[in-house]
Amino acid sequence: MNHLDPIDCILCRCHGEIDGIVDFDPLRRQLEADPRVRTVDVFDALCQGDAVEKLAWRVLCRKDRKVLIAACSVLARGGELVDGLCKHGIDPSRLMVADIREGCAWIHGDHPGQATRKAADIIRMGICALRNREVSGDVKIRVQPSVLVVGAGPAGLAAAAALGRAGVAVDLVEAGGHPGGMLNRLSRVAPGDRIPEKILAPLLETLQANPTIRVHTRTRVTDIRGSAGDFTVTLAGKDGDTRTRAGAVIVATGAKPVLPRGHYRYGRLPGVISGMALEKNLKDGLTENGNTVFIQCVDVRNEKRPYCSAVCCPAALKNAIRLKRTDPGAKVTILHRDIMSPGSLLEAEYRRATRAGVRFIRFDPEDPPRIQGDDRVTGVRVTDVLAGEERHLEAGRVVLSTPLEPRGKTDREDPVMNAIGLAVDTHGFYRVLPFLHTVETTAAGVFVCGAARWPVLVDGAMAQGKAAAAKALNLVAHAVRQASGLIGFQERRFGCARISQKTCSGCGNCVAVCPYDACALEQTKDGLRAAVNPVRCMGCGSCAAVCPNGSASLPEMSAKTMVRMIANAFAPETPAVPGGDVGAAGRPVDAGK
Repeated sequence: MNHLDPIDCILCRCHGEIDGIVDFDPLRRQLEADPRVRTVDVFDALCQGDAVEKLAWRVLCRKDRKVLIAACSVLARGGELVDGLCKHGIDPSRLMVADIREGCAWIHGDHPGQATRKAADIIRMGICALRNREVSGDVKIRVQPSVLVVGAGPAGLAAAAALGRAGVAVDLVEAGGHPGGMLNRLSRVAPGDRIPEKILAPLLETLQANPTIRVHTRTRVTDIRGSAGDFTVTLAGKDGDTRTRAGAVIVATGAKPVLPRGHYRYGRLPGVISGMALEKNLKDGLTENGNTVFIQCVDVRNEKRPYCSAVCCPAALKNAIRLKRTDPGAKVTILHRDIMSPGSLLEAEYRRATRAGVRFIRFDPEDPPRIQGDDRVTGVRVTDVLAGEERHLEAGRVVLSTPLEPRGKTDREDPVMNAIGLAVDTHGFYRVLPFLHTVETTAAGVFVCGAARWPVLVDGAMAQGKAAAAKALNLVAHAVRQASGLIGFQERRFGCARISQKTCSGCGNCVAVCPYDACALEQTKDGLRAAVNPVRCMGCGSCAAVCPNGSASLPEMSAKTMVRMIANAFAPETPAVPGGDVGAAGRPVDAGK
């Protein structure tokens, strides 16, 4: 298959979504007159009926020809179309999708003439890119048939149990002495006022009954090496250091509650306690009767922590209801900036609180409540912003609702982030990929669930643990995988970066900018040279963008190819030289240079 051979063009009408704006008649005439194009076919809708089978049959009959498909974006159905063709045995390097729907017809609906000209430019650039495309090399990875789960809270337990039921070997690592995480510290679980032990029981039974799950308590992960499919993990436990191997890693290290130090006389005035202290009292049966005031959003939704922790309001609602049931005569009040109770279940919890007699008063964060009392709490003064008046609430106890925050970034507290190089968001929580990939990280084979990725209630943490288990199972279920297929958030990567060892100067720019930790400097006989890990590389092209001498490149989209594409965008409608790409004003661009 010569890169100068003419290609086949496929135009998709998309049931009129495209050709209702883009005029296919002149577009087709231009393509048929283009010497770089062998054939032009029009389909009504490539994503409907048996269109993929028909297209696959045509492509297979035309042997090694390359095919440009002008249709919707790869982020819409274009990617699924390529995947469908690949399932029929077609090499994806022969295929390219040019977006003439979202990026053209849809956004230029009021200007069909301009949309048609733009579609011609996009297709012409796609032809140039496809003809000059090289193919990245790929490697096969022998996958370890086991998974490492770090953290045995509700998310980690749910992940380990799901994998164990699927017959996968699991190493469950817990820094504490007992599995359960935050559930061990709660008196009840919201919504529904459920007993934590009843939630934990079936998960712990699975751990005890399943021989494929090995539980390591009082153990920490001190080092992780390798890549997706084959990680080498060092564990430091009560019996010393041990090593294990895993094909995937699930991070479920959770978060920690913030202590309200420096707020509302906490630690200085008896009766002012944290939400977690109230949980402990309730769990130990030390509930004291009397009036109670909850203050929400303590040390959160401010400059230091500009986020809503999502779990504080449900916890306060749950505990306020319990206090009213224990002592119906007590006055229980929740002072809030906004009550966060999304979803039908939490909304029902809020309504149960109001029916139980819990009072709600909204305050202005610029005018926070004032704690009354000398030797201990006697009450709270607060300005009710809805009523526009100041209220005095008699109370013997004030409960400060504080957020969850990341566990930290030190080697002792967070070795996984340091060992694997996981990215964190601006608040310090593990960053996951957006949209539909909520447990996948930028490190292939590493998944995050539970409060390690964001504060979450127990049910949500367990659901995320199961989701992470499904992703990990999909990875380790195959003994051998192609490196390009280890990427969970896309069917296949665009390409794999290549670095010329002859011209690399070892400056390290590529190492500094790579978001996937795929580039590294290695000592060679000629000095430091950059190298690419083909398993971790996602083909983003950051290394090529910062390389000062062009040593780093993406074979699928080299700098020379992009220059030719730009030249084709300003070319006349029909190339001037048969078999060659064209430049501005019809000047030929030699594809061999």
